[in-house]
Amino acid sequence: NVDIVERRAAAAVDAFGPYDAWVNAAGVYMVGTFEQTPAASFARLLEIDLLGVANGSRAALRVFRRTGRGVLVNVSSLTGGLAVPYVSAYAAAKWGVSGFSLSLREELRDAPGIHVCVVRPASIDTPIFRRTANYTGRPVQALSPTYDVALAAQTIADLVTHPRREVIVGRSGKVLSALHRFAPRLVDRTFARREIGRASCRERV
Repeated sequence: NVDIVERRAAAAVDAFGPYDAWVNAAGVYMVGTFEQTPAASFARLLEIDLLGVANGSRAALRVFRRTGRGVLVNVSSLTGGLAVPYVSAYAAAKWGVSGFSLSLREELRDAPGIHVCVVRPASIDTPIFRRTANYTGRPVQALSPTYDVALAAQTIADLVTHPRREVIVGRSGKVLSALHRFAPRLVDRTFARREIGRASCRERV
């Protein structure tokens, strides 16, 4: 909700002064074919994962414009650049985050002190897979390999002091992204052949 975001942003400024960085990382997950996925669930995921980023960015820029500087970090996903079946809502949202961030970066060319960064994590060991909406009838398994959440957190922290256009978290993600540029059909088919869930994912956080 945009009003809630604005109120919390204002409260943070009142308590601590203008912020130097803002990270949009909230997100939910959903597994199932597009036809299995209820329309209301599809819309709810987009509201959180995509519109949440837009609402947070609006609040961040209100302060960044005033101070003339700031780092906005939007967390997309490795999925936000590849074709991954059975997660159509999540893919739409994360592709949207990447596209939104690219567009926003161009709009901010008049403010060189404001940076927009995109983080695209591969499979990260968080509760998102256990708590996902699941319409497949089978347990959900995180894609392998799965990386420690500390790696993603450190990547985001590094961007605050050394902004970059886009960063992929996880060696496998970097390899897949590079391969996709040269052999997109091969990478797409590799994802399509993966089973959704032969075993439940292990989680440490």
